[in-house]
Amino acid sequence: MKRITYMIACTAFTVWMSACSSTNNSSRDANGNDGVEVIEEEVEEGADEAKEEAKEAGQDIEKAADKAGDKVEDKTEDAGNAAENAADKAGDEMRDEQKEFSAATRDKASKLDQKINQLSDKIEQAGDKAKPELKEELAELKTKRDKFTQSLSRLDEPAENAWQEIKSGVSSAFDDLEKTYNRVEKKLTDNN
Repeated sequence: MKRITYMIACTAFTVWMSACSSTNNSSRDANGNDGVEVIEEEVEEGADEAKEEAKEAGQDIEKAADKAGDKVEDKTEDAGNAAENAADKAGDEMRDEQKEFSAATRDKASKLDQKINQLSDKIEQAGDKAKPELKEELAELKTKRDKFTQSLSRLDEPAENAWQEIKSGVSSAFDDLEKTYNRVEKKLTDNN
């Protein structure tokens, strides 16, 4: 009986060893590679796929960045063109304003000059008592007219940066000339 028990035990051990051996053999693939090699291959394939996906993602990002850069460049160019057009328009408007102001001021100056000449004639016809004082006033008026004429010539200067200053100076000189004329005319009228 001991012998049978021993034989059964040996047979069981053999079966068990055979099973262990077949388990090791079953972890081999069709190429005879064991499980570790198969896992390494799968990891390498996964890494290669991940590299390819990363490369494609990088290319997609590069394309998107190029497209965004093109859009920014286009927008910048559009903004530059709009600014240039606005500057041109502002320049045109300023030149139109200069022409209009110059024409209107020269017209007013011409009319005032005619009035000054008529006033001069009236002063010559005034009584002897009023003449010295009125002639003095008329001399001051003519001096201011000459000063205004000089400032009026500045309107012909292309001074885009100083236009407002020139305009203000011409307007101020004209106002001063006109006030002086009105004062002299009033004195002449009061003396007659």
